[in-house]
Amino acid sequence: MPRLPRSLPVALFLTAFLPGQMAGAACTVSGCAAALVPTANSPLAIEQALSAAGTGGVVELCPGKVFNLDRAIVFPRGDVTLKTCGATGANPRAVLKVVSRTTASDDATAILIRKPNVTLDNITVKGEGPWTPSLGLPHGNRTALIEAGGNNGSNLEVRNCLIKEPLGWSALHVIEGTVDGSGNPTCLGAMIRDNRIVNAGHPTKLSGYSRWADGISMACGGIVTGNTIINPSDGGIVVFVPGVTVTSNTIRVDGSDRHTLGGVNLVDCVSKGNMRNIDVGFNDFEAINGGIIDMAVAVGPTVWFCGACVHGTTTYSDYDMSGSSIHHNDMSTASAGIFKYGIAVARVHGLSTSWNDYGGVTFTGSVNACGGVTPPPNRGAVVASEDLLRNTFGEGVGFWDPSYPRSQFYHLISD
Repeated sequence: MPRLPRSLPVALFLTAFLPGQMAGAACTVSGCAAALVPTANSPLAIEQALSAAGTGGVVELCPGKVFNLDRAIVFPRGDVTLKTCGATGANPRAVLKVVSRTTASDDATAILIRKPNVTLDNITVKGEGPWTPSLGLPHGNRTALIEAGGNNGSNLEVRNCLIKEPLGWSALHVIEGTVDGSGNPTCLGAMIRDNRIVNAGHPTKLSGYSRWADGISMACGGIVTGNTIINPSDGGIVVFVPGVTVTSNTIRVDGSDRHTLGGVNLVDCVSKGNMRNIDVGFNDFEAINGGIIDMAVAVGPTVWFCGACVHGTTTYSDYDMSGSSIHHNDMSTASAGIFKYGIAVARVHGLSTSWNDYGGVTFTGSVNACGGVTPPPNRGAVVASEDLLRNTFGEGVGFWDPSYPRSQFYHLISD
């Protein structure tokens, strides 16, 4: 058979030949007659279509149809797009839904991508939430709803998707792959844009375990832009590696039973202390209807925990944030919403902050000291515990005392 033109959706040519396709089933939406519909084994049918798609191929799903996934869809190839055919207001997105994953041996992933140049477009991806105590394991023990990236997973794009109610630790995780000696990830070129992520985890604890989850866990170099993240319970957007831009996103916490640890978090040690060239700008942070955001932006390895940054068996004393900036972010509250801090910084150097708008927000956070020393005072929207000679703060800093014991940096209480 001659190669199909790239401009034509490959799914239009595949439906009749897929062994997993239900006999006689068809998509009844105008213009999408041959798009994939749910089958008894939805993951297999989608994987077969992706395998047959060819370089640059597009596999389309029937609008509004629900594909129940008793295991993850594993992308068998790269250079391919999975999307909903003709998704509009009248023709809603196809739904990829995790089902029957409530025991200790089950993962919580709907889509697993470890191939390059993959695009997900206009799909709803749904976990088995909303979370209730009957749904089993702590989030931290479960895989993310979408797992992507890795050594061979660069140039991912996830756009225009609705991602909601993961049972794992993140709604979308783009993993770093091998990190070189300088802390740079193998995974590069990710674009996460214009998605809506809803109800990632829940602040309720069960038997001492949290049900926290991130909205977007970005451990691949790239851009996160235009996303709306509603009610994440851990971090709205968590950046693990250098070379990431986080811009024009909205993180909203809505409801008196909703509590988010950080809107944008830069607090982990995957990149061996290298957090250079990270740009966090023009984002909106909103706490409304009694919702709580502990920190709009949390920066540094000791913001929540005492001790140095440790990855594997290696300890890194500080973050190098040369070329990194936090700027032009807006924070607002309505109807009894609460922020504990605006921007919290601990054990970093090379960071600049400027032109952030705190909107008259009153910050209610308290602090704790490491090593039994006297805690520093509580004040200000920007709280820093690092030498200001190595950072540029273009706005007032609530706490800085160069005599504070260098080996006993404080952390900020989030409870």
